[in-house]
Amino acid sequence: MNSGGGLTNDLAISSDGTSLYLALTGPNVLLVTSIPQPNQSALPTVRNIIPLSATPGSMVVIPRPAPLGDLIVITAVQSDALIIVDPNLGQVVSQLEPVGKQPFGLAVGPEVMGKVTVYVSLFNDCSIAAVDVPLAAPETTSLRGSVGGCP
Repeated sequence: MNSGGGLTNDLAISSDGTSLYLALTGPNVLLVTSIPQPNQSALPTVRNIIPLSATPGSMVVIPRPAPLGDLIVITAVQSDALIIVDPNLGQVVSQLEPVGKQPFGLAVGPEVMGKVTVYVSLFNDCSIAAVDVPLAAPETTSLRGSVGGCP
């Protein structure tokens, strides 16, 4: 599939299996495409192109109950930021900056009382940050803290 000339840094599948998310650079965007079902002969089609304010790195999908739909969390290594995108709204809903030096890997904890914790590996800080993401209000995402450090 032609991604419009950008380089794909990471990709993920929506929690319902109907969309493929691609984090692209040059330009920095989240490309949302359809995923044809096995009984269909159609090719993937672009559903949306969501501009990002920084170069995307790793990403992870946070499933939310209907009608909210997924959230996409994307690291921005060069900007020391974490970007939260709501693909249903077609926009960035939160950008936490700085989250730490060179955020890289991501893991999502279980939902507890309407929020999840996203764990972010911070390459240049030799640490892990914990970020709280309220599922119904991701615009209030906050950094809980970090643990670790370089020797």
